[in-house]
This record gives sequence, structure tokens and C-alpha cells, in this order.
Amino acid sequence: MSMITTTHRRDSERHRDEAMAHEDQSRYPRIVGDERISSYPNVIPPPPSIIQQYVAAQSDDLEYNPSRACMRSASFSLAFGLSMASARGLWLAAMMPPRQRLAGFFLSLPAIAPVYCIPMLVGSQLDCYTAVQERKTREFRQYDRHGAADMA
Repeated sequence: MSMITTTHRRDSERHRDEAMAHEDQSRYPRIVGDERISSYPNVIPPPPSIIQQYVAAQSDDLEYNPSRACMRSASFSLAFGLSMASARGLWLAAMMPPRQRLAGFFLSLPAIAPVYCIPMLVGSQLDCYTAVQERKTREFRQYDRHGAADMA
């Protein structure tokens, strides 16, 4: 008799645990892959990342305010060039004796910064100018069609 009661007790505990697990699953959303499946609709989309916001603003500026787009690309390229020059200055300062590291950094930074900043600045401005010109010619060609296919 005790064997049957023990088995019955184990089965009832197992059913109770399964029911609780099923109740917990129905209470919380399921996760499938990278997405959550829930009964509520996704009303508010996640906000765009900082890089997506920057790219969207740069694209709008290239279209409607080219001078701001050139200033924005210049500031980004100069900040990147200065960070690269600072990293190179830190590397050179780390190779110096301990008492001369700070002086080595401040002496190497002005010497190395033009090597990184000038080409990046010129490249960013040429790229911005080219993008603005391409967008202007694309707008112009959109309305000025005189090909044989357009005349038919």
C-alpha cells in the first residue's frame, strides 16, 4: 500500500509542478530567439542609437544644409584625428623614463597631431563636397530627362 501512495504522491507533485510551470509561462512573455512574444502589441519602438541619429542628421544636413554637414564632418574628423594623435603621444611617452613622460607627451602631441588631423580634415571636406555635388546633380537629372525612352 505504501508503494502505491508514494507513487501517487510523486505523480501529484509532478502534476502540481507542471501546472505551476505552465502558470508561470502564461504569466510572463515567452522568449523566442531574440524577440519576446507577448499578448501586448509593441506600441513604442526602441529609440535609435546615437550613431543612427548622427547618420540621419548628417543625411538631412547634406540634403538641406550643406554648410552644417561640412562643419559636422570636420568636427568629427578633427576629434578622431586628435584622439589618434593623443594615443600616439601616450605610446611615445610610455617609452620614455618615468620623470620625462609628461613632458614627452606634451612635446610629441603638437608634433604628431598635424600628421593625423590634416589628412582627415581634408578627406572629410572632400567627401562632404562630393556628396553634396552628387545630390545636386541627381536632383537636376531627375527633372531634366531628354533620353529617347523619355520622349516616347
